[in-house]
Amino acid sequence: MNDKDLILKQMISNPNRNPDTFFTPESLNTVILKDLNRDEIEFLIREIIQEKPELINIEKVIGQPFAISPSGLVDSFLKKGGFTKIEQNLEKERIKRIEREAKSDKLLDLDLKLKQFESQIGKKLIIAGFIITFLSFLITALTLEFWNAG
Repeated sequence: MNDKDLILKQMISNPNRNPDTFFTPESLNTVILKDLNRDEIEFLIREIIQEKPELINIEKVIGQPFAISPSGLVDSFLKKGGFTKIEQNLEKERIKRIEREAKSDKLLDLDLKLKQFESQIGKKLIIAGFIITFLSFLITALTLEFWNAG
């Protein structure tokens, strides 16, 4: 579970929570993510608001610069995998994109090698064509010479 999911989970963890309860980066820091500082937690909260604004209600609380409360959508969002699942899906898509790019590069490389091979074969075919034409002319000339001699 990633840090954004931990924040959301903490906000809904008490089923008897008063609906007027709000959270601040400081209050969340005292309970979870103790290795992060206030600014880092605030940054995570702002990411949640930016990515999924329907999950967080911004509260206007006197004396607090930044207070939030969870919306009713948080529980179902977390049950569906939350931000962890979103990040995993993004990572899978990134890996697929990299694999497609690698395959495309390999295909372009093979196409270039094929064109180079065709070019080499083409030159050899032209030379062989000249040789065959010359030999045909030589055979024709020799055949006419023998028929005329006889």
